[in-house]
Amino acid sequence: MPAIVWNSIMQTGITSIDAQHKTLVENVNNLFDSVQQGKGDKATEPIILFLERYTLEHFKMEEELMAKSGYPGFAAHKKQHQDLIRKVKNLRYQQRDRTNPTLWRELSAFLSDWWREHIMRADMNYVPYLKGR
Repeated sequence: MPAIVWNSIMQTGITSIDAQHKTLVENVNNLFDSVQQGKGDKATEPIILFLERYTLEHFKMEEELMAKSGYPGFAAHKKQHQDLIRKVKNLRYQQRDRTNPTLWRELSAFLSDWWREHIMRADMNYVPYLKGR
């Protein structure tokens, strides 16, 4: 069973953002499937590598759209992005150095929080501005 089931509540109505969010959901679900199969350790590196690329590409696009739209929460949202990028880098260091034997647990919790707090709350705040209010 997937950890996150995509539905209309998750849609921003902005095609490019929704497509990238769906890709994130697929990767999160792949990690959770691996964890349920007892393969969480093997799934951490691919998801972290994905997150490194995703955060750079997705956040850049979002930030450009927010800046163009005049979104008043842009600075705070950008700071959240920077915090998420730092967290992904920290997870990558732990994965590379093998300093955390249960990294998949931390990664799973991080992704759940990210989805719930950042995407479902913070991202939804900019939607009216990107759509022209």
